[in-house]
This record gives sequence, C-alpha cells and structure tokens, in this order.
Amino acid sequence: MKKLLIIVLGLSSILQVRINNKAKQVSLLNQKEELIDYELSDLTDQSDYYCKVKINNDEGTTTDYLMSSSNAMKKESIITLFDASLNDAMYEKYELYISLNRVHNSLNPKLEIGTYKIIPLISDIKDDNFSFRIGESVISEQTFEDAKNGNMLDGIEGSHVLVSDYPNVLKINKVIDLGVTEESLYYTMGKYRVKGEAQLKLFSVDNMEELIVMMDFDVEQEWYISK
Repeated sequence: MKKLLIIVLGLSSILQVRINNKAKQVSLLNQKEELIDYELSDLTDQSDYYCKVKINNDEGTTTDYLMSSSNAMKKESIITLFDASLNDAMYEKYELYISLNRVHNSLNPKLEIGTYKIIPLISDIKDDNFSFRIGESVISEQTFEDAKNGNMLDGIEGSHVLVSDYPNVLKINKVIDLGVTEESLYYTMGKYRVKGEAQLKLFSVDNMEELIVMMDFDVEQEWYISK
C-alpha cells in the first residue's frame, strides 16, 4: 500500500508540474508573438486543419487542440506537446482528455515521419526517439493493479488504463515546412504542418468499459528554439 501511495502521489506531482510547464510555455509563446507580430495567416488556411477523434462508435471533430515544440524547459532538448480535447458531447460521455508529450535530445523540432509508441506517463518503459508519453488521467496497468491490490481504487477514480497488449501508436505521415521562420536575438520561431493518425486502447477505471480511440489529424505545429 505504501508503494501505491508513492506511485499515486508521484503521478499527481508529475501531472501538476506538466500542467504548470505547459502554462509557462503558452505564456512564453504569447509574449513572443506580441513582440514580433508573428503572423502566417496569409500562408495557411486555418479552415484546412482538423483533428478528428473516434471512440468506439462515436465520432467527433475538435477545434480545441494544440501541437507545439520548444526547448523552454531544457536548453538542449525539445519537448513536443500534442493535446486534444473531445467535443462536448463525447467528453460528457467518456470524460477523456488526450495529452501526449515527447522529449527529444535534439534542437531540431521537426517530427520524423514514422510510427511512435504511446506509453504511460509513469512506467518503467524508457523514452526513445520514437515514443510519446500519454498523461493527464491515463495510467499504466501496473498502477491500476497496485491500486486494486491495495484496495485504493478510489484514489484513481476517473482514470483510464492504457492497455499494453494493443498497438498503441501515433503515426506521423507527412510534415510540411511552411517556409517562414522568424529570428530574434534570443530565439527562432517557425511552423510546420503535420498530418497523421493515432490509435490506442483504454479501459475506464470507473466502469471497466473498453475504449478504442482513433485519431486523424492535420494540424499546425508551432515551434520556438531559444538561443
């Protein structure tokens, strides 16, 4: 039980740090955009972008998504965030928020075309160049088993468990450089257009319902690199 408490507390701490870091990153992006009046609206048609999510037999398109990359947290590494909210009807039914992140020991923000594994935020699986960790309310099977064995399922209510024997992957099919970057004394900014898809299998801790989640996206990836 002590081990489980440590795991749950660790999960909460890491998620809170990630949320705080994301807020700082968004704030930095907003400040930099104000400083250099970074506008690409004449180069890209936002209406062409989309992020579609299907869960079992329910389908929806969300306009609330974000893909961004920066080295704001660690100078020598790039962190890429890809977050997508469900539309209101789907969220009310499943109460799921998709939040993926990848740390890459490089200063190149461009995602390579290929298949990336989706792994739990807290697990013994090591990160590599082709993996994204899934956070927010998604936990590992081990965390679930520890909670169940310790009679502490109430501590992970509202969570979803990532099923490990399913091919949980995010595929990057195409990356388009939009052709414009902005340089300043302290940073470089730019944008890519990223097309891909994802699939993962979850089950709800609350009702044990299995969920097959499919994503199809064509989104804009904003990036900035501090010098």
